[in-house]
Amino acid sequence: MRVKLFLILVILFSFNTFSKEILVHKSLLISDDVEANFNANRDLDRGWVELVKIYDDVDWDDEIVRIKLDGLSYKDGKIVYDLNGENVVCAVEKKQYAFKPLNIFRKKGKKKKKVIGYYYKKQPKNCRLSVTTPYLTWDDGFKTYRREHVVVKLIINPND
Repeated sequence: MRVKLFLILVILFSFNTFSKEILVHKSLLISDDVEANFNANRDLDRGWVELVKIYDDVDWDDEIVRIKLDGLSYKDGKIVYDLNGENVVCAVEKKQYAFKPLNIFRKKGKKKKKVIGYYYKKQPKNCRLSVTTPYLTWDDGFKTYRREHVVVKLIINPND
């Protein structure tokens, strides 16, 4: 019995030692919904986290907040996080092509697709963004309130 309990504790401890959680952002939730994505500047080799605040109201546009995270960068078509000298892939670059209308009179042969931009596909196994909206105590200096917050964390499992 003790051996089984010891093995279970060792397994649980080993899973927790290899994963790392990094707080990316924490603020009051004032929008209806929130998404978090990776994005990058290919020319400057920089990566960041984009927090998209989605408003259901017609009069409000969605708001995008860029969050710089130390250790996050763009390298060779990938957004990577530097974890003690080891590059952990968080997202892979994908090309976004322009849609062309169907032309039945086009010339035969293969035409090149026009690239209009890039997006980044997340890698959920080893590096993922976690977005939660817990109720936390907020103190304005005069009174305390329980308000809904948005908390974004980067969870890294380098061995997956």
